[in-house]
Amino acid sequence: DVDEEIALVLVQEGVTSVDEIAYIPLEEFNQIQDFDEELVEALRARAEEVMRTREIVSDNGKAGSTPAADLLGMEGMDEILAYRLAGAGVPTRDDLADLATDELVEMTGIDSDRAAELIMTARAAWFEEES
Repeated sequence: DVDEEIALVLVQEGVTSVDEIAYIPLEEFNQIQDFDEELVEALRARAEEVMRTREIVSDNGKAGSTPAADLLGMEGMDEILAYRLAGAGVPTRDDLADLATDELVEMTGIDSDRAAELIMTARAAWFEEES
């Protein structure tokens, strides 16, 4: 869940996973043109947050605790939220589409506008399939 330009630079530099971002030595990041210390710290913090969320979800051992590709790839979705949803028994885009806004807000703590937008994005796939 990073800016497209930053993601392209990371891929060009051979960085292809969240784990790599969290563990690459700072010296290597400092060699990337246009990456300053503030950006590197923000990237690492975000990567560590994603990894902690994955660990918490896997420690809970809930069935379906890994989000499906359709949920992870959904517009407006970020990896942390997807893992939270999967850990709460909502591992797919269709499962998300079945929720009411207040259910999603209560489950995740996100604001109601974002919850409504995510649900409508998930439901949009239903209408695309019918066409």
